[in-house]
Amino acid sequence: MRYMCAVYAHFLVLFLSFSPQASAKPAEFIYPVKKSEMDHRYNDVIELIDTALQKTLISDGPYILRPARIYMSWKRSLAEIKKGSELNIIWGEPTQENLQHLIPVRIPLRKGLSGYHLLFVRTAHQAQFAQVNSPGSFRKLRPGLWTKSNEVDIFRLNGFDYLVGNSYEGLFRMLMIGRFDYLPRSVNEIFKEAEQRTTEFPQMAIEETLALYYPLPLFLLVSKDHPELARRLEKGLNAMVNDGSFDQIFYKYHRHSIEKANLNHRKVMRMLNPLLSNEFIPFDRKKLWLNVADPEHNVTPDSQ
Repeated sequence: MRYMCAVYAHFLVLFLSFSPQASAKPAEFIYPVKKSEMDHRYNDVIELIDTALQKTLISDGPYILRPARIYMSWKRSLAEIKKGSELNIIWGEPTQENLQHLIPVRIPLRKGLSGYHLLFVRTAHQAQFAQVNSPGSFRKLRPGLWTKSNEVDIFRLNGFDYLVGNSYEGLFRMLMIGRFDYLPRSVNEIFKEAEQRTTEFPQMAIEETLALYYPLPLFLLVSKDHPELARRLEKGLNAMVNDGSFDQIFYKYHRHSIEKANLNHRKVMRMLNPLLSNEFIPFDRKKLWLNVADPEHNVTPDSQ
């Protein structure tokens, strides 16, 4: 594994010489294993973690970064991380529920990109969506939502009428038979999903004029038994923000989706996310957030 190779290369160069950390036991960082070898959704996160740890080699000593030995659901991951045995670091939203049990590393790993959503619609309804010009008119349209996601509570708390589906794949079929008006998907997901379903749903399209935004930062979340791991990760990520390597990795993975989304030419409909623990989120550090389409300035005033 290339991350392990990086670990030992740096260990040999820096810690078999005159470093006072040479005899230190490597800190172990254990993260969720992929569902399969084809699952590349979080390669960017793993590269950010590894680079952050490399940035702190001199100050904090050697480390081992490895995946857990078995795949675990989110619910089981939370149970395991509380025990601190097979898992001690995961990634997710800094919701009030998550932070009851975990320490947040207060750097949004994807610069808030996951909060920007485009909409799957039926091709014949593009003109209808192009007429939407306010949050009030947008709220009259009905979204379809996956029952296992936090977005159900977000839409409910923002006053939307919505329909939930128990099956992720089933939502696409429900859209196409008219059970609801649109299916919101994050910018970093929707283009691949569209490409994969062109043949099965030729009359499904990405809506051309709107974007939906609500704060949805992705944080590293660390076991409360290991606050020293959280401190080291935050120190390393801050060093990356300051030297530009954080943005280099972010844009390596996400530039194509951002450019394709064309966010600064869309009307952005903004929602609140009442699930977040806002006191832990550094909204005041503008450098940490995506600066393509600022929802504070791009939202059409509500004309309800």
